[in-house]
Amino acid sequence: MKEYFFPDNSTYCFVVDVYFDDAALLQTYFEYVSTYKSFESYKTQTKNHVDNHYVHISKVLRSRWDLAIRSEKVIRKKYGSMIAAIEAGVMRPL
Repeated sequence: MKEYFFPDNSTYCFVVDVYFDDAALLQTYFEYVSTYKSFESYKTQTKNHVDNHYVHISKVLRSRWDLAIRSEKVIRKKYGSMIAAIEAGVMRPL
């Protein structure tokens, strides 16, 4: 499922609004489960799944947050304000 929904270098993606944590949860769940070669190997690690998945999702969410901060700086530099960028049609209002 990970390869179908989140292939590397994909032309397509799905867009989520401001609250993207559910999408990140779905994506990282697929990525985490796909690290196991089989269901049998997945079953042998049941005590660690929550912690291992949390490590992965926290990295993904942190990366998205960092990207949002960098993007805001670029937008403010180019357009002067977030409102100006929204009015120019390059940003969606929250």
